[in-house]
Amino acid sequence: MIKTVYLLFRKNFLLILLLLIGICLRSYNWQNYVLNFDQVQILTNAESILQGKLTLIGPRTGPASTFTGPLIYYATVPFLFVFGNIHSTVILPVLISFITGVALYFLAKHYQTTKSALIIVAIWSISPLFLKIDRTFWNPNLSLLAFSLVVWPIYFATKPKKLDLALIALGSFLAYQAHFSAFLLIPTVFLFALIFKRPKEIFFASCLGLGISLLPTIIFDLRHGFINISGILSLFSNEASGFNLINLLRNIYNNTKFTLDVFGRLVLYGKNSTIRQVIGLLLILATFFIRFRKEKALFFKLLFWPILVIILMSFYQGEIPEYYLVIGLPPLMLVLALTFTKFSRQLLLLMFLLFSIFNYSYLKSSIITRDREFTLGNSVAIKNDVLRIDQEHEIKEIIYLIPHASDLGLKYLIEPAITKKENGKSIKIVYPANENNNLFSEHGKIGIQLE
Repeated sequence: MIKTVYLLFRKNFLLILLLLIGICLRSYNWQNYVLNFDQVQILTNAESILQGKLTLIGPRTGPASTFTGPLIYYATVPFLFVFGNIHSTVILPVLISFITGVALYFLAKHYQTTKSALIIVAIWSISPLFLKIDRTFWNPNLSLLAFSLVVWPIYFATKPKKLDLALIALGSFLAYQAHFSAFLLIPTVFLFALIFKRPKEIFFASCLGLGISLLPTIIFDLRHGFINISGILSLFSNEASGFNLINLLRNIYNNTKFTLDVFGRLVLYGKNSTIRQVIGLLLILATFFIRFRKEKALFFKLLFWPILVIILMSFYQGEIPEYYLVIGLPPLMLVLALTFTKFSRQLLLLMFLLFSIFNYSYLKSSIITRDREFTLGNSVAIKNDVLRIDQEHEIKEIIYLIPHASDLGLKYLIEPAITKKENGKSIKIVYPANENNNLFSEHGKIGIQLE
């Protein structure tokens, strides 16, 4: 038994090491995870489910009155029951990240080679982009896993088997649970299958998975005046001005630049958008000349999916953060992996070390150790100080002098923990705090005033 475990460990040493690096970077200094709107929304709904109040809809999207799927709520429930709200905010996204890393390895190994699979996991493990997304507890934690499950079999299963179709259906199901960009899957899969002559079963599998994922939301809409359908239509339309070709072309241009920005952040971090765009463009050019100069058709096929996403996303009228574009990243990761397979193991190790060193300052200051204000650590510290005040003086009221919506995490922790008394003291929680506030305590520029 021990010998079997040892041989298994030795055989998969690089995979285990890369997974450990990725998980350590995602869990280190976990007190620096944010506790705000998205996290409170998930935790409060999971608590309601734990009390028997089931729901058909998931988190509300920021830019419209529409909801994604409720899977993240139900997935949170057992962790909430076992670990409580604070630790669930870290444990669940780290677990999803681990599952994603393992899935990326087996997808790449199944459809390509072990070497390309290890390269994919290496990119995932230290990518500044994925670290930023993964070190936040929210439904987009599922995005990379979902879209990878769709993309890999679509690209390589020219004669799809049951496993390929099941992966596509599963990925399409998870996609809507992760983000409303899942609605781009249907036209993207359809056009890809049409142009590259993929079997129609691929399209039907994606429709089936997305349809099952949408079913609870459809039931909710039938009961509530089609609020989600109206919200979804508003995301991709502009009733005031109608269709405008100039605006569409401008959006395509801006989204192309932003995609290059996001692509650059897969492996390297730049201090401004121009540097990141240049990095992304150089990566495209380098991969073409190193790997695809004699395989132009394959190169076009790999870029077709993200180009299609850019065009379709350009109909969207709102602001586009980086996690909206995760749907287009799996083929770009594949471009890098297929290119890097041309390099020796020694050169790949050197590149991994160099990328890690270049990214270190960003990983340290912007993701892992930066003293962000509304974090788990600061919020819990403020809550403990408020409880101490409540024990010593009793509290009449709490006034939150904090920018709108930034106080949600503090209210979530503090309000249920105290009982307000008419003869108690008033306290103010202020941000940003300064020395003139006559503070009782301060944590990450969040201060408590006792009156």
